[in-house]
Amino acid sequence: MKYLLLFMIRLYWLIPASKRKKCIFKESCSNYVWRITKEKGLIAGIKAFLFRNKHCCPGFAIYRYQGHYEIKTINGLIIKEEDIDKRLLNADNPSLIDFDGPNIFQSAIRLQSEQRSPTSTEFKHQTK
Repeated sequence: MKYLLLFMIRLYWLIPASKRKKCIFKESCSNYVWRITKEKGLIAGIKAFLFRNKHCCPGFAIYRYQGHYEIKTINGLIIKEEDIDKRLLNADNPSLIDFDGPNIFQSAIRLQSEQRSPTSTEFKHQTK
């Protein structure tokens, strides 16, 4: 069964990288599951897959504070800089909340305005 999981990962790797989901971790999810399965067996490989599937998902926030980067996933997991994919560790990343930067208040205002603005019908109900 271990070899079936490894075979499925090999099949996944046949998909061009440009068509695959981008991983937020330095070691990609498929490479991580491959390594854990090879080293520790099928059960550990399945657990590794389930963990990564739960946490490597859209809805994360990336922060820079006191010169260090962290990601907080939608599930609450904190990922330290050494485990984050390098492509996300960029000061020009529009998703970055930079607590070290001079524009932190502008970033907070932008995030609040993006969260939700009332529709015209909601506004009418609020003003009555």
